[in-house]
Amino acid sequence: VVLYREHISTDWDLLRAFSEEAAAKERDTMYVPGKDPIGGEDGYINRNGYFFPTESIEVMPQHCAYVQADARPEIQAVLKKLEDAKDDCLWDYLHLFPIAGMSIWWKIKS
Repeated sequence: VVLYREHISTDWDLLRAFSEEAAAKERDTMYVPGKDPIGGEDGYINRNGYFFPTESIEVMPQHCAYVQADARPEIQAVLKKLEDAKDDCLWDYLHLFPIAGMSIWWKIKS
């Protein structure tokens, strides 16, 4: 195990607020409030028409796949800082364990 403690310093409050905002936007585009067509339970219906109970949506991990599309300069600066720090840690890790590089075959942001 290699830990990179305190390798990233950023505005964590801004990042936390942005993450919550991005997750809420994603949820709003993926689900609409609705009722279970069989049992009448309140919950959400996704774009494919599948029903999800409210509690499952509230605990479901968020993808936040479109965070890089946010054009605000302060958000782009924080995201770039995170990407750069991640890349630095990965580069160092690959020098420590070169064989790990064989399992990395693409690079995506976030």
